[in-house]
Amino acid sequence: MLKHIAFSSQEDFFLFPTIENMASTPNGVSQRPLFTTYRSPFTGTVWLLGSIPEFVKLRVLRQWFSSSPPEHVDYMCRAVMNIDSRSIYNILSMADQEMKEVVDLPVDTIREVIDKLVFYYGVRDKWNSEKMYEEMVERFPGKDINLCKSGYSHSFVIDSSHPMAEYVYNKLPKVE
Repeated sequence: MLKHIAFSSQEDFFLFPTIENMASTPNGVSQRPLFTTYRSPFTGTVWLLGSIPEFVKLRVLRQWFSSSPPEHVDYMCRAVMNIDSRSIYNILSMADQEMKEVVDLPVDTIREVIDKLVFYYGVRDKWNSEKMYEEMVERFPGKDINLCKSGYSHSFVIDSSHPMAEYVYNKLPKVE
């Protein structure tokens, strides 16, 4: 997977990276059936839900997202309401393909560009593990490989976008 990425001349950030053994992560194990066995039934259900009046869907989604930050609820509801069954099928197919392809860490590729990379793993991340962080530190000692102790989730853009943006900003080389 990484062999296809073009790296910049500055720092490149891997925030909560899922770059190895994706299918064996906690989320990979629990979600794999949705990507394979239940892909068609789930897609069919989404298609059927398309016939429910919009005001009903909106009410259900607002309840579903009620524990989310209030300022995000409307955006999340609208995003979900704009998803169609074909998109869902394609998303699940892509996820299944990723599970099959994201297996071995491309150590040689990383070694070539490690000085340009910043890795940031999460302690709560179910797409990787603290063990993966420890293995990266062991493989690449002294490199910029970090563990988030603040408890941010893999989906940090939903609930921790500002502190993550600040982290990245503070890691960027300063231009005089």
